Amino acid sequence: MDISRLEELLDEGINGDSTKVLSQPRAEKSDKRGSVDGLFDSLDQETTVTETEPPASSDDKVQSCEAEPFKTTSKACKKQQSSKLFFAVVLAAFAIEFVGRFVSTNHFNRNFSLSVAELERLGELPASIALSDLTPHPALDVAPLSSGAASWSAVVIKPMEGRDLISFAELQKWAARNADKLSKGAAVFRGFPYLAKNPQGFEEFAGNFAEDLQDIYLGTSPRLPVAGTKSVFTSAEFDRKVPIPDHAEMSFLPKPPRILLFNCFEIENGAGSLPGGETALIDYAELWAAMDPKVRSRLADKGLRYTRRYPHKKNWPMLDPRFMKSWNSMFGDKKEDAKVASHEQGFNVTWGGEDMLTLTNNGPAFRVHPVTGIPTFHAHIHVLHKNAMADGLGHAAMHHERAGERRAAWRFLARRMAVLAFDWAVETFVGESGLGTHVTYGDGTEIPAADLDHIRRLAWHLMVAFPHQVGDVDVIDNFRVAHSRIAFDLYEKRQLHATWSGGY
Repeated sequence: MDISRLEELLDEGINGDSTKVLSQPRAEKSDKRGSVDGLFDSLDQETTVTETEPPASSDDKVQSCEAEPFKTTSKACKKQQSSKLFFAVVLAAFAIEFVGRFVSTNHFNRNFSLSVAELERLGELPASIALSDLTPHPALDVAPLSSGAASWSAVVIKPMEGRDLISFAELQKWAARNADKLSKGAAVFRGFPYLAKNPQGFEEFAGNFAEDLQDIYLGTSPRLPVAGTKSVFTSAEFDRKVPIPDHAEMSFLPKPPRILLFNCFEIENGAGSLPGGETALIDYAELWAAMDPKVRSRLADKGLRYTRRYPHKKNWPMLDPRFMKSWNSMFGDKKEDAKVASHEQGFNVTWGGEDMLTLTNNGPAFRVHPVTGIPTFHAHIHVLHKNAMADGLGHAAMHHERAGERRAAWRFLARRMAVLAFDWAVETFVGESGLGTHVTYGDGTEIPAADLDHIRRLAWHLMVAFPHQVGDVDVIDNFRVAHSRIAFDLYEKRQLHATWSGGY
């Protein structure tokens, strides 16, 4: 303390005005005000205050920022917090990238790569459609659509470049002459403007391949009839992020359709350059031939049992999309009508609470093609098994990863994890009755997970996927070629129409 301050204190102390010096004098010293003892007590107190409350150091500022990080308004504290947040975000990003690479790489390698033994079993079957057997036409270009990893290929028929466009009537004549050959595999008619956004024209064209087009749909997908037609439906009213795994159309029925046709009614501009949403075809005859003999024997001997649950329309749609549609959409609003129609198809009927309809039936895992005599895998395992959705989301993740769309791949992996967690909760707390669909062996025993993985890997390896163009018409032999739709979320608009024949 300097000399001038000491003199001021002495003067105030002698005049008994020490209260001006101490803002909070100690009570026990109050009787000494105006005395020399009071003066020195005052000096001691001020000195003590000065020594115990020095100016805040930088360490103290750090502690105060940490004590109340959300209440401080100090620029230094804000800068400090921003720096910490930045480094935390950077570290989290590196952690996510590392974990994502590890999880995705291991997931793909474990679930999508064929073993050496599986590759060795891949055999060569006769081509489903021999191009040399088709009648040539000067205005048509007929070529393989894509070879893929399979020994077969769909056929694409397009207008010949440099020639006048073939008329609709002439194209129908050519299709009718070659219908038997084209309908023993898969063919895509592409580039014919009169088949674009023309459901009536599509229905007329489909009649060249099947005179008995059906107007009743007993399959699993939610479909809507297309106005102005008798037998054309939307292909599937599923959300675009929901996978539609490979299957033969209505394979669980006693008499599945012979022929299935699709028509691309709408596709978003630029969608062809993005992964997801492709129609994928698989030669199920080749899959059956390439299957492990033990797995194939178990499927052939035991067959399959399908369980499907359909809520009343008042309770549909449900949170779980595997409750695919209401039973009213198939059978009408009367339970008795639903029962009669189900029994005609060989379905066992059980009614549960809230008018929940459960249909069960047994069916074969393979069929011998009625025309070619070739045995073919013919089942709905990849659609109706309780793990089918999680597996389909995994395939969508792989598909987007390979196309370089890592963020989309991770979104599908996240959805897969959510579905697995949801399924665990349902099975734990509700039981089997909480599952929308399931497939077991015909005797009710579970199909081993290793067998399912084996079949799935073969199917994905033999898959030939292609993006649609508006106006495309797919003609598919339902007793040899399976179809599917890869889930997508990088664009929105995609709409196919479908029609199908009766059975053999």
